[in-house]
Amino acid sequence: MKVEKSGKKWIVSGPGDGWVLKKKYPRKWKAELALRVWKEGGRVSDYWAASREEQSKRSSIAQTNAEQAARRRLESARRKYPDEAVIDEDQSIRVQRQPGERRIIEVRFSELSDLHMSQVSGGVRLTSLHYYLYARMWCTSIPENADFPHSCQHGPPPHEILVVIGRKDNEEIYEKLLSRAWF
Repeated sequence: MKVEKSGKKWIVSGPGDGWVLKKKYPRKWKAELALRVWKEGGRVSDYWAASREEQSKRSSIAQTNAEQAARRRLESARRKYPDEAVIDEDQSIRVQRQPGERRIIEVRFSELSDLHMSQVSGGVRLTSLHYYLYARMWCTSIPENADFPHSCQHGPPPHEILVVIGRKDNEEIYEKLLSRAWF
């Protein structure tokens, strides 16, 4: 018996009969795990238990890798700008509410504070797999009539909101901003 690709899924193929042959698996490791459980005489329920355990291990490793990558980016920026980069207070910075958000506004650097790396966004507090550069700003810094996802539902203005500073949106200044961030 062997694991092979079938379209976009993975299958276990070979002679014989059993639950392991009647299923398509979304990932190769899941097909390999099913084959191992089946060879050990396990049932489908044993496969699901082993799959949850393996997924937990993989998530933990991915989390560690994401954190290490973020720390390396910070260290690289700090080596490039060891004495805290000088940024003009009027420098325009493009921010968004969550990573990947299409609605972006420009604010002055002086309107941002608390630059830090995190996985949790502002607003609906989405958690991402990767770490992004975040900052705090007052909601009153949002330009009037701007299409920006903030409603002041949590209380009357002014109050602080959390925003993401995207690398691609701020290519020329991103490393300088990163050198001033904390983890």
